[in-house]
Order: sequence, then C-alpha cells, then structure tokens
Amino acid sequence: MRTFFRKVAFRIFRCIVRVAQNLPFGADRFPAALAAWRIASRTRVIVEVPGASRVAVFDAFRFRHDVDLIGAERRLTLLELPVADLQAVSALFSTRPPLETHEAYYYFLETDERCWAEREKLADFVQKVCRSLAHRLSLDAAISPGVFYEYEIPWSAGFRDIGKQFVAVHKEFTVMGPENMQERIKRFAQQRRKFHGTGVYVVNELAARLFTESGIAQTDQVKVVGLPRMDALFQRFDTRNPDCQPVSEKKEGKQITLFSFAHYGGDLEPGERRSKLFSKYDHEGFVRLFNEVHGMMGRLALNFPDAKFVIKPKNVVDWWTTEIDAAIVAATGRHVGEIPNLSVEDRPPHDLLAESDAVIGFNSTVLLESKIARKTTILPLFAEATDRYPDNVYLKENADIFICPNSAEAMESVLRQVLLGEAVAEPASQKRVSEVLNFYLGYSDGNCTRRFIDEFCAAIG
Repeated sequence: MRTFFRKVAFRIFRCIVRVAQNLPFGADRFPAALAAWRIASRTRVIVEVPGASRVAVFDAFRFRHDVDLIGAERRLTLLELPVADLQAVSALFSTRPPLETHEAYYYFLETDERCWAEREKLADFVQKVCRSLAHRLSLDAAISPGVFYEYEIPWSAGFRDIGKQFVAVHKEFTVMGPENMQERIKRFAQQRRKFHGTGVYVVNELAARLFTESGIAQTDQVKVVGLPRMDALFQRFDTRNPDCQPVSEKKEGKQITLFSFAHYGGDLEPGERRSKLFSKYDHEGFVRLFNEVHGMMGRLALNFPDAKFVIKPKNVVDWWTTEIDAAIVAATGRHVGEIPNLSVEDRPPHDLLAESDAVIGFNSTVLLESKIARKTTILPLFAEATDRYPDNVYLKENADIFICPNSAEAMESVLRQVLLGEAVAEPASQKRVSEVLNFYLGYSDGNCTRRFIDEFCAAIG
C-alpha cells in the first residue's frame, strides 16, 4: 500500500513540475525547492568539521573507503546525498526513448530531438534544485567517484552553473596499460563522452591522457593525485621500509583468496549475455579461465580441509555467485555451501589481503594491492588469457612482478607449495615492484588523500 501511494505521489509531483515549467516567472522554483528539501532531509552527515568547506558526496557507496579516508583528515565536512532521491529527480523527465534499444554509453549520440528537449528541461530544473540544495545545506562543492554515471550529468552541470565545484575522484584505470590507451581514446571519442563538472582527479598519467585526448575533459581540469584508498594499505603494511615482511592478521591456518573475475573484462565488448558480465552461451570472454581458476579453489579446499579458501566477487550478487557455484560444482560435484572451508565473502579487500598467504587476481587493481601487502600474488595467464584474448589482459606488460602460471596445473602446484608451508620465490625485486606500483598508482607515498584534499581545497578557494 505504501508503495502504491508513493507512486501516486510521484506522478502528481511530476505533473506539478512539468506544468510549472510552462508557467512564467520561474514558477518551477517552488517544486525545485520541495525536491531540494526532500533530498536534504534524507542527507546523511559522514563527518562534520566546524568551519570547514561543506561537500556533497554523490554515490558514496561506490568509493566508501576513499570517502572514509578523506573524512578522517577532518579538513572537509562530508554529506552523503541519497542516491534514490537524486535519481527520482531525473525520472521526472523522459530523457530516453520509450523503447530502450541503445548500447551503454549511447547518451551523447542520441539523435531523438524529443529526448534532447526533455534533457534541457531536466537540466534547467536540476540547476534550480542544486541552487536550493546548496543554500539549504550550505554546500561549497560536490564530489563523485567517476565521470561516467549518466544520472549525474545534469547534477554536475547544475553545480558548475551555480558556481560550485563538482569534482570526480575517478577511481578507475589503475591497471590500464599503454597498449589499451589508443583503443579506449578512440572509443570514448566516438561516443562523444563529456564531463560536465569542474574537475577530474585521476590515479595516474595514463588516465589523465585518456580523459584529455578523448575530449572528455580539458587539460586544466585533470589532476593526477593517486588513489586515496591506497594510503591505508601503504600505511598498514609500511612498504616504504625495504625490510618490511608480509603482515598476516589471521588467527590460524593458511588462507588462499581469489578475487573473482567475470567473463567480460579488459575492454572486451560484451555480446549476448545471460547476466551483466557473463556470456549467454559461454561462447565469448574468459570462460575457461573463470571455470578453471574457480574450480581449482574447490578442489584445493577439499584436499586441504585445515586451510581456508575465500572467493571475493567485485559484486556479491546472485548472478555472480551463481556462476561461482556452477564452476565449483563442475569441478568437485559439490556446491560452495557443501564445502566447509570454502566461502564467498563480501568483506573489505584490504582485510582479506591482510589475512591471506596467497592471492589470485585477474584484470584487477587487487593484484597491485597484493604486491603492496607483499603476498604471494598470482596472475593466471592461460586459457583465453593467452590463446584468444591476450590483448585484453591488463598488467601483462609488467607481469614480471607476479607469479604467472601458464596452466591450471601450474597454478595449483604453486598454491600447494604455499599450503604446505614451502617457500615460494618472489619473481622480482622490491625495487622493481615499486617502479610498477608508481607507474599504475601514480604515487606510493601514502599521501594521496592529502594530495587530493590540497588540490580540491585550492579549487574551492
């Protein structure tokens, strides 16, 4: 019943907004103020610092660790805006065709004049909401975890147009190599992507080039600051000390952690899918690699009952955990829930790293994070990673810092050494590892959070 009344209320409000926009003298300022009140009333204070600049945080759940570190510096007041209410404002206008037939990121290629007319109305209304919201919450600026969230486009422009900073702390492209650059630049340019905010803070120089050369942002908008969330990891493991030894925070027994990957990754363009990241007929993507790596975790768990085996998907959702379970069943005849020492967990990656003796990852920043923690770090290079999609494997040009087995059997052999307590030789010196970390992460000094805040506060003025 409550859902029914909410839908009715939304439809009534939608009618009010659209009628008000056709009336003279800025009649839609009242419904805009009402929308701003709704958003403000559901805004959560992350950290309050008296006298500090007040910053609205969009999509805080997408970069929670970074936000927590930024807040811990106590130089900014951070306010988490309610995503559902922000998206509800966008839903007041029909900014897409009735039948969704376009690929992702088609937004800037839209040719339907009705859609663009609706977008202009949305932009005008959102600007009024931004003005009212900034006044109500005494906002000085806003931050977001990326430049590609479609619903944020009018909000970034709205904050910009009322003279407030809207900055993307873009957390991606940490494992992108030079060989992936030109393809991405070409694709982004073809999609005519644009960032409508005032600044983009990126991890490394490659990401900066990607944004500027593809036309997403202007050169003076882009700043290389590193990755704030890495600060805690560098500090936790004190890797600046060359004599630092791997830190283990587990209580007992060996632990192998697999940071799960999907069929699609490494810039592969998804074809027919049964879910967001998995091939519909297992006919494209890293299918064999997925099955062999995940299946091996099940077999080892059965063979080493005193050890712990953890699988951490990027998104712990049904459509991903179902794929993991199917791979385990195919390899062992048992479901994940039937193997006591094997689990699929949704815990902070840094905590899992600290507990692990060996880490497996693919096309993921976690491989770099594992090297920071000085763990036995495995990048599997077999199956489609070598015979079908070698150009879609990230980090391969610097793979010498990882253990890179060329078959499932070779990988299992390395992990058996770890589980039996045998020494596994590191493939590269710590100096070489540091070179690679600086290349991909921009900085490895543990000061990325402060660097970001310094740049951000200077922009706010």
